[in-house]
Parts: sequence; C-alpha cells; structure tokens
Amino acid sequence: MKMLERKPQAEAGDPVIVHFGEDDTRLVVLRQGHKEQTPRGVLIHDHIIGQPFGAKLACGSEKLSGTFHLLSLTPELWTGNLNHRTQILYTTDIAMIVFELDLRTGSSVLETGTGSGSLSHSIAAAVAPSGRLLTYDYNRDRVQAANKDFESHGLQSIVTCKQRDVLKEGFEEMEKVDAVFLDLPQPWDAIKHTVPVLKSGGRICCFCPCVEQAQKSAFALRSLFFQHVEMKEFVHRPYGFSRETIPTYDEELKFKNSYKKYILQRKNYKYTHTGYLVFATYFELSS
Repeated sequence: MKMLERKPQAEAGDPVIVHFGEDDTRLVVLRQGHKEQTPRGVLIHDHIIGQPFGAKLACGSEKLSGTFHLLSLTPELWTGNLNHRTQILYTTDIAMIVFELDLRTGSSVLETGTGSGSLSHSIAAAVAPSGRLLTYDYNRDRVQAANKDFESHGLQSIVTCKQRDVLKEGFEEMEKVDAVFLDLPQPWDAIKHTVPVLKSGGRICCFCPCVEQAQKSAFALRSLFFQHVEMKEFVHRPYGFSRETIPTYDEELKFKNSYKKYILQRKNYKYTHTGYLVFATYFELSS
C-alpha cells in the first residue's frame, strides 16, 4: 500500500488503522484468513478486506461486542500507532518542524536520528512526489527496520535511510539541500557538518530535550554565522466538553437544586513537554 495514494477500499496486505474511539486506535496489517483478539472483540480480517475506508464495522461474527471505523494509514496516524524503537516526535512538534523548515513539494531534506521514522513519514508527505529525504541513523537494526517500513508504505522513491554516525563522520558528499534536521545527543557538534550541504537560505532545526542542549546548539549556530536563530517550545493542551452536575443555592447559601450542563474544560493529556526546537537560516558568506 502506498501511504500517499488514497485508495477507496482496503485490500489484503494493506496496513490500516482500526479506530475504536478517541485515543483508542490500532495498526493492523490485513491478512486473508486471519483473526486477532482485541479488548473490543475479534477482528476478522476477511470481513475488513474489501470494505471502503471510513466504514463503520463490527467486531466478531455472531455476537457484536464492539464497533470501529476503518481508516487509511496516514503519516499522522502512523505516528500515533507505530512500534516504538526509540522515543519519537509527535504531531504537535512535527507540524511546526515541517512549517518552520518551509518544506514543500520538491524540497530536499537531510535528517539525522531516524529512530522509529515518525518524523520521516511526515517529511516525505510534505516533499512528495518530487522531493527527497535522506535520513541517517547510527544503529544498523533501526536502519533496516526503517527501510522496511518505508518500502511497505510505498515511500522508497522519496526516502532513503542509511547507517552513519554523523557526529563522527559528518555527511557524505552530495548536492546541497534545502533543510537539515538534527536529532542527536550533541547536535551542536554536528552543526559544522551542515554548512557544506545546506543551500544558501536553507533552514536547520535542532531537536533538544533539555534547555542546556538548546543553548549550546544556539551558540554553535551563531558562531557559524547562521541567521534568525530562535528557540521554540510547543505544548499541546487540548480542551473538550464534559457533562457536569452544577449545584444551585438559595439566598441563605443552602443547597437548593442541581442540574446537568456541558462545560468546556482541559483534558488530561499524556504528552506535555517533549523538547525544544532551535531553528536558524544559513546564508553563504560572500568572499
């Protein structure tokens, strides 16, 4: 299945998303004759194959123990359901990285720290179909797993993952790129390697979990004459409606009655601070 091509219905071999409800989704690779147990009931793959995306389907066969919606796999849904080989970036940070790096169709991008491929899929979607992403990871197993994911999602013509320790070896010789993303333990030591590979006007982003890392990265960028250096933090704080009991009182502040009312309140959200993003622009110095 090609992630970036929308198909009308699910086919055998497709990775799809089974959506039971808010914050309750599951990544499933459809196989003929296969069944799998979930807390909501049995998923019978033969009943899902051939169904249109967006359809509301039932678990099980004889007793309906739950329902779900069938969704096509997207980069955003992949981020929420992938197998974690490492810590990952989530959609709040990813959206701002794609925006701040000014990624568009045809952009060329370098990424270090492929990890589980969460950001890689969104970058691929942003630069497709004519753009390119070259992503590096120093761990061989992660590189092999990432390339397998890219191939199974039909992204192999856009994304290439290679094994390389960029901190020690720098980048290989290549044509200059529009943007670089660094997710490394010491990104400030890799910034010097980005100068030969960035186009004039190219953008860079360093992901730093700690403020000390962000400070060192910002100072390194300034020392190499990068412009527009800025650090940003993005925290997602969702709100939603809930039905609450509201008490009422008489003039003597004695309990009188109560009624139900929908109120807007902040949700308990499991992701708060993820990291700091340091952005900058590179301009070639005139001789």
